[in-house]
Amino acid sequence: MDLQKGVGQYLTEDEEADSAESAPFAPQWEVDPGAAYAGESFREWLERPRKYWEPLTKEETFQARNRMEGALKQMQPVAALVAAKQLNSFLNNQSLVVFFTFKGKKLLFVGDAQAGNWEHWLFDTDTPDKKVTGSVTEAAKQILTGLDFYKVGHHGSGNATPIAAVNLMSAHEQKFAAMCSTEAGVYGTEDPEDPTKGTEVPRGPLLQKLASEAALIRSDQIPITVNSKSIKPQVSAALPAAIPGGRFEKGTLWVDCFL
Repeated sequence: MDLQKGVGQYLTEDEEADSAESAPFAPQWEVDPGAAYAGESFREWLERPRKYWEPLTKEETFQARNRMEGALKQMQPVAALVAAKQLNSFLNNQSLVVFFTFKGKKLLFVGDAQAGNWEHWLFDTDTPDKKVTGSVTEAAKQILTGLDFYKVGHHGSGNATPIAAVNLMSAHEQKFAAMCSTEAGVYGTEDPEDPTKGTEVPRGPLLQKLASEAALIRSDQIPITVNSKSIKPQVSAALPAAIPGGRFEKGTLWVDCFL
């Protein structure tokens, strides 16, 4: 579960729910109604349910499936949004954490992993306590104190990069590169009286700490060019100096990191 319940949750915009991509039965998922089990899959959608368990004809199967598709399409996007709200509380924690090593370089990509996921490999536990406490494993120490690149988790939310992990990154012998795909002011609010209670994404204190330890680039600090039109960055900050032996190169919509 998340470190702070409700922090850093994202849902698709309502208008996107009617797109072709969200249709419940895209062509590539079609099942041949003539297959042995296909008719039984739609039996409950028959217009006139049968008393006896007789095989459905191909025509009956098509009609039953069409009735089910029609009902599902009527429910969208409301049903999809409700389902998303239910699933979103734990799906982020299913995110893979991937650690690459290549030519002596170490790169960590944590996706949208939340506290429970971090705890599992930081502390070798299957019993999350939502506070990310305990003794860090030697394997985790080796990873986090020797990084060359860190893709900041979950758009820079506070529950996606635990304090224990940041403290280990701070023990790094040299600066590493870090990148964060984010946009200021989209989610949550700061708490000026108590910075520890802020729900903003990205979390200001987290990115400030990472910037002090790493060559940090955030996506909303670079100007981009779309259809020959230049769009100013939301955050006014120059690109940091690259890490030793590396360099940054800015494109029209991105920044490349060479290690």
